[in-house]
Amino acid sequence: MNKILGYPDTKIDKVAIEKVNKDRLKNLKLDEFEADFKAKKKVMWICGFPGAGKTFLGDYLATKGWHHIDGDMGNQSPDPEVRAKMNKMFTLIMQKARGTVNVDANDWKPYYELLVSHMKEA
Repeated sequence: MNKILGYPDTKIDKVAIEKVNKDRLKNLKLDEFEADFKAKKKVMWICGFPGAGKTFLGDYLATKGWHHIDGDMGNQSPDPEVRAKMNKMFTLIMQKARGTVNVDANDWKPYYELLVSHMKEA
């Protein structure tokens, strides 16, 4: 994503992030809730800072019967339309963070509608 936005590449210590995520996961005690998760259809929306372990937790929950819809899936999608929606939304978010543009709901809504459609299919 950095290359798309024109930022220099950032080195990420994936091993260190994975260790932190595993340590966090041990403390969640998700197995205690597994029976309730399987008994009813529920939606869990996980949000947080980059590197906080959202995708890791989603991947883990997928091993426990949940359907994981990753908000960053647009980065890896083979569908050019999905990638375009994701890139547009992310670029506008970064520009908004810098105060260079005003973001309208029509700018981010198409990508979130795509995520919701995946949720409904699950």
